[in-house]
Amino acid sequence: MAALNHNFGRKKTTFLFVLLFLSLFSNAQDKDSLLKSIPAVQDEKERIRLAYLVIGESGDNDPERALLYYKKALQVARQMDDKVLESVVTAEMGYAFYFMGNTVKGTETILQALRMAEKENSQQAIGIAYNNLSLVYDDPIKQRAVLFNALAASTAAKDYVAMCWELGNLAYVYVALKQPDSTNYYVQREFDLAMSQNIEQTIPAALTHMGWTAYDRRQKSLALEYFHSAERASYTAKDVKTAREVYLAISYYFLKENSVCAGEIDHCSPV
Repeated sequence: MAALNHNFGRKKTTFLFVLLFLSLFSNAQDKDSLLKSIPAVQDEKERIRLAYLVIGESGDNDPERALLYYKKALQVARQMDDKVLESVVTAEMGYAFYFMGNTVKGTETILQALRMAEKENSQQAIGIAYNNLSLVYDDPIKQRAVLFNALAASTAAKDYVAMCWELGNLAYVYVALKQPDSTNYYVQREFDLAMSQNIEQTIPAALTHMGWTAYDRRQKSLALEYFHSAERASYTAKDVKTAREVYLAISYYFLKENSVCAGEIDHCSPV
């Protein structure tokens, strides 16, 4: 299998290193400032949005470091007696526990968040908790059932960001179930929603998923167009995790195609 061109590798590695350095340098101060601003916000959805700017780099980036900010966010929510915000942060903390290898504690924490959200009758928080619960299950049938609950709640709350993640997760479930028509259906729904609502943070993932569905249909040129669109998306340049996932997808595409690159990824071609 041919390796990717070294110039490409150096350029993308340097880019990701700079993103990571800048994020580590600035995020701590930014997150602490955001936390302090949350109590003054009257709108519940806006408080949750701000909280995600603090806890958004969740368990699958650096779970131990993330837990520090989960605890800080929980403290803010409890000081405000904001049970909805507390349930959202608790659900994300549960996912971090799971990602760190403690499935039992992760599941119990997410279920605690779900009970709290249901008691408060917050459809947004219920959707978030159900979505995270789906991530700790191994059985795709159980995942699908939980994700349907998540999608129903998020739809009722008009939480378009959560809906995109849930639609994407449902697509993955149908990959596991080997039902390509259903996979394509949910990928298309995810893409349509992300683009119609111009949801910056979900557009790169939606484009990447569209790329893989095109690839599976042997529409390789179209797949590459989607991958490059994900690369050019504004959020890819802002978020280290997103950039990592987009460039991994592009790299995997060329590895699958046994390709070589002539200096730039835009000039890569199968051999």
